[in-house]
Amino acid sequence: MEQVLRPISPAPVFPAELQKEKVKQRVESYDVARSIAVIGMVLVNYSAIFHPTSENGVDWLVGTADFLTGRAAALFIMLAGVGVGLMAQSAFEDNDHGKMVRIRYSLLKRSFFLLVAGFFFMQVWGSDILHFYAVYLVLASWLLNCRASLLLRLAAINFLLFTALFYLMAGEVGLPDIHGVRWAVDAIDDYFFSGLYAVLPWGSFMLIGTFMVRSGLIHNRLRLMKTFFWALFTYLCIVSFQVAVGYWLAKTTAGEGLVFLEVLQAADCFPITPLFFLSSTATSIMVIAAVLLVEKVRMLQNLFSVLKDMGRFTLTIYVGHILWGQGVHQAVKHLFFLPYSHMAFQVSVFTTLILTACCARYWAKHFRYGPLEWLLRSLTCSI
Repeated sequence: MEQVLRPISPAPVFPAELQKEKVKQRVESYDVARSIAVIGMVLVNYSAIFHPTSENGVDWLVGTADFLTGRAAALFIMLAGVGVGLMAQSAFEDNDHGKMVRIRYSLLKRSFFLLVAGFFFMQVWGSDILHFYAVYLVLASWLLNCRASLLLRLAAINFLLFTALFYLMAGEVGLPDIHGVRWAVDAIDDYFFSGLYAVLPWGSFMLIGTFMVRSGLIHNRLRLMKTFFWALFTYLCIVSFQVAVGYWLAKTTAGEGLVFLEVLQAADCFPITPLFFLSSTATSIMVIAAVLLVEKVRMLQNLFSVLKDMGRFTLTIYVGHILWGQGVHQAVKHLFFLPYSHMAFQVSVFTTLILTACCARYWAKHFRYGPLEWLLRSLTCSI
């Protein structure tokens, strides 16, 4: 008898393996989005360090930094929520109480690490986000078992409470002075109300990020596309409202009756205003959705490969770029007697981004984690 040769069929792929592959792709896309956030933070922080000005109109790099001020941080915080959601998703779906406890314990240890690191880093950089990030992780650890609908309601309540306080207190959300316990009041006020990235309302960005994972949004391309266009529509509506109100205020001659309108159309990030919160929420969702939608475009794979490497080392990049920027600023100030330099700003931005991309590429080939990421996981990882 002749032996019939049959082609070897590929190994069967089971649904669980497909789900793992989906999660892996989403984690890599999450790294790309994180690298975009940290690039934005480099621009914003260097703008704050060097205070660049342009004599011949608005320089495009300065304009970009101004636009990203607050928005890069909002994206960074929202991606923290996405990361927490991805970390806890399998435990939530399997109703694995033991794993959920381990994740919660790990988040609390990371929170303590970042709180201590942020406290020391504040001595170098007053606009530090790490100690606020620590509070967000505590908030996330409490809400690991929450369903998507509850997360969205909590984010909405947080925003509405902030909005009510913002307008009742004429744009200054904070606690009154209480003699005798001033230090405690100041700490609570800084972390939850009047700080640069206070929980009210910046914590809502983390809740929205976790909601995107818990609701399954990041796994559904059709819903992602709809979400992207809704976010774009929201952003355009906010911009149109600002332009219309600003134009009307410039034309009218009325006096004190328009103070409320001026506060209403304000879109400042520090202190954050309700309009800026909605605008930065829309832009952050647009970035995350866009990255997930174009993750398989072949023309972008080389760029995405570099961004993935940068996104894996965001903690090291965040701390490193501040130290580098402060060092360059001091050198320019003392050697050339220029306290603020537009050229130093441009050179520092491009040098930092190029060196960061090259170092991240090299480091990713030889090590799994960055220096600070390795220290964080060594001290806090329990899962």
